[in-house]
Amino acid sequence: MRRLGIVILCSAAMQLLIPSPAHAWWGWLDELSGPGPWMSFDLRYRIYCVQDDKVAASDRKSSNLAPDGMRSLDSFTGLGKGFAALGGVGCVLPTQWDRNPRASVNFSQGFFVAVANNPRPEGEGRLAMVKYEFTGSTFLDSGKIFELNAGGGWLQGLGKSEFTRGYWTVTGDISPYAALVRDSGKHSLLRTITVNIGVIVVPKGFTASDFAAPGPFRSDGEILKTISITLDFSRY
Repeated sequence: MRRLGIVILCSAAMQLLIPSPAHAWWGWLDELSGPGPWMSFDLRYRIYCVQDDKVAASDRKSSNLAPDGMRSLDSFTGLGKGFAALGGVGCVLPTQWDRNPRASVNFSQGFFVAVANNPRPEGEGRLAMVKYEFTGSTFLDSGKIFELNAGGGWLQGLGKSEFTRGYWTVTGDISPYAALVRDSGKHSLLRTITVNIGVIVVPKGFTASDFAAPGPFRSDGEILKTISITLDFSRY
């Protein structure tokens, strides 16, 4: 708990980069058997949504839902709808803009940079990799405080690190302020804060050559811990 508290405190002190289950503006991935840990940010969008039956058809485009209702993209108007779409509100497919998500299929793309244990020779730059991920997610409670995500994707090295590794992942989203009543002030902003915690399982390991580094390094597989702070504007 102390470590989690420190992570959240440090994250809150950073300047906002990207709005997000939706977008993680700060992320941390455990170190591989060598390089890392990794700092990251990613963009995550719901590409197919299951409608929340608790939201009446007449209220699907409303911005004044009960606290347990996730806003649809159609609940925003004008330029606000464009910013909401970038912020990951609702579903990105135009045929689903009126859906208030209860469960969804998601696509995520993230960027990672190694902040320590960089095995490259001096002057070669830091290790970096990108992820592409598909997950299914569903809320576990009526208040939509807890959301479970599971799926898989692949990691791809950037620059001289020319590797591709598939992985499986299970993560949980916790929105501690989700029960707050929506308003036009600080409550609505607090509602968007979400902490994502989980694991990534990479069945096939890595070698030193994957990271353009010398040496006999080789691993059989990886189980990595991950944590990120996101802003989910479907709750705004």
